[in-house]
Amino acid sequence: IKAEIVRPPLYQSKDEGLIDLNIDILPFASSSSSSNLRKEEMEVASTLMHLLIPHLVDKEQLVIVRGKYVWRLNVDVMVMQCDGNLMDVC
Repeated sequence: IKAEIVRPPLYQSKDEGLIDLNIDILPFASSSSSSNLRKEEMEVASTLMHLLIPHLVDKEQLVIVRGKYVWRLNVDVMVMQCDGNLMDVC
């Protein structure tokens, strides 16, 4: 996880910080083809962002100065082994 101070984008609520999530499933971690691997990465990222992250991080607490500065958390997740139940873990 990397944190940086940024100005909130114009399209973003001024009362919330930002969270960027990047999922990487290593090619040797799964028997899926590369196109299926990318699809699985997107599914996991979507599931984490919509179901898990809102319960773990209060984006309002990431505001430093309302409308001027917020924290942006860059979360990198690397899956090193996947036996087919990655979505179940999420």
